[in-house]
Amino acid sequence: MVNSESYHYIADVLRDEFMLEITPQDRDTFIFDLGLDSMDFFQLLENIKDHFGIEISNKELNEENFQSIASMERFIQEKSRKE
Repeated sequence: MVNSESYHYIADVLRDEFMLEITPQDRDTFIFDLGLDSMDFFQLLENIKDHFGIEISNKELNEENFQSIASMERFIQEKSRKE
């Protein structure tokens, strides 16, 4: 699944906008352990919403969906199928 568009997009944003060194091994790492702060996290969410054309409800904004790059990938893929 590391070859997915959503993985590459998220990793690129983390590298380019937040200057984090992201490798495929970081895929399951807790997102805040990668070096994001809460403001960065919300900017990442906005980027994801804009790029993939999805909406994220308050109910969906939970640890299950956003704890790691891998969980974000799953969420994006599920949302993309529904919308």
